[in-house]
Amino acid sequence: MVAFFRIMTDPHTNLPFVVELLTVVGAMAPIPYIEAARPNRNILLEFHWIICIIYQKFSGGVMLPVYWTLFIVTGAAAPHHTPQAGSNSKIDRKQAEAIMFALAAGYVVPSLWMVVSSKPYAAALWQAFPLWMYISQLLCLFIRPYSRTAGASTVNITYIALFVLSALPHLYFVVPIFLSPNGSSTF
Repeated sequence: MVAFFRIMTDPHTNLPFVVELLTVVGAMAPIPYIEAARPNRNILLEFHWIICIIYQKFSGGVMLPVYWTLFIVTGAAAPHHTPQAGSNSKIDRKQAEAIMFALAAGYVVPSLWMVVSSKPYAAALWQAFPLWMYISQLLCLFIRPYSRTAGASTVNITYIALFVLSALPHLYFVVPIFLSPNGSSTF
């Protein structure tokens, strides 16, 4: 896997793949962390980072359906307006900010390091980004003081920012195709 990622994440030869990979994975990565931050979740969802580590080995195409199946069968997917959801749908601001910090420190930093570094150990260490995110989240939760305020706006900002960041590469590569007279891209 390290050899594959080293070759495939070379920005000089595979820039479209690198941008697509890192923005798409970055957009999906915090979702299990956000869902695990909700109070009174099933213990299976608390081990989200382990499932994420496994998807690094077996691919997200295999493991994300496993996660979403667990998400559904544990009742975590209950709509927020049902009586069983109640306070389970609320994430406090401390948790929401810790997830944003985890995304930056545990995903973005290792991803950038993997792309700019020519060392194979950078790609090897990147494989554990779900663990780095989890450790970063715990560190932030330990350091940051308790917050009684709701984290809904922070979670919404996170989702909006991830949507924009993952949509921009698509637009960058697709818009020239639609704008060119013969329908072909120049990248």
